[in-house]
Amino acid sequence: MFSIVKTIVFCFDGDAAGRNAAWKALLAAIPAMEDGCMAKFLFLPDGEDPDTYVRQFGPKAFEAEFEKAVGFTEFFFLHLESTVDTNTTEGKAALSKMAVPLIRGLPGGVFKQLVIKQLSNRTGLDSDKLIRTTGLDSEPERAPPRARYNSRATTQRQLKLSRLAEYALQLLLRRPVMTSLVTESTISRLDGRPEWQILVELIRRAQEAKDTSTILLLSHYQDTPYFDYLKQLAEQDLVLSADQFDNEFRITLEKILLEGEIEQKQRVVDDLIDKPLSKLTPAERLMLQNHLKR
Repeated sequence: MFSIVKTIVFCFDGDAAGRNAAWKALLAAIPAMEDGCMAKFLFLPDGEDPDTYVRQFGPKAFEAEFEKAVGFTEFFFLHLESTVDTNTTEGKAALSKMAVPLIRGLPGGVFKQLVIKQLSNRTGLDSDKLIRTTGLDSEPERAPPRARYNSRATTQRQLKLSRLAEYALQLLLRRPVMTSLVTESTISRLDGRPEWQILVELIRRAQEAKDTSTILLLSHYQDTPYFDYLKQLAEQDLVLSADQFDNEFRITLEKILLEGEIEQKQRVVDDLIDKPLSKLTPAERLMLQNHLKR
């Protein structure tokens, strides 16, 4: 997640469901919280989401809300302490039991040591003794490194993407909210063609999430051979306004479908040309004649 930006603000409704979703996002961010990375959590009024909030109050008002975002460490301990009574010895021990395995998952560094210090302050146990007792200074298990990625051109060929399909991917990754404009009919027409499958998959992911972002979309491909390719597409700047993005995406999808229809007709014609004339049906002969007249 932090390979594109170093500060991520997760935005959720302020209700119980939103806070549960925020906690899941925090858990997902733990292995990536290296020194220099920042995760914050912003809770909007009940019933609001980023899209409706921006439409109602404007982008500047939404950006102003970022000042109210809660930091990783603050939200981490607020969430855990909400389930125990830290005024008692038993509650402090329970807090430590919940926090230790999660803190252990943080990458080694200054940030991890500062979180350990926060736990020390909350439990009243000396940091060194806390570390010796719980083994908090041990390094988390690392996932095997992802295989070296292919070049953008190589991955494009592997996916059998046309230039138009790649452009559609690029537009989608820059503005995932546009997928709400894609009808099920269009998705059905795109589905079934191997070269369009990753585009269909991204459209469906974005539609199901509703308020997803570029970073969250990319996170689904973190451990796949396509992550670096998709990341490159997302990082390439496109000088378009929000309305231009929507229109460009719609037109590009229409061109992709038209391109597919033309290719399909050409394949049919090629098959007819390869067949002996005597084996062609009247309808096939007429189709071939019409094609050759062009």
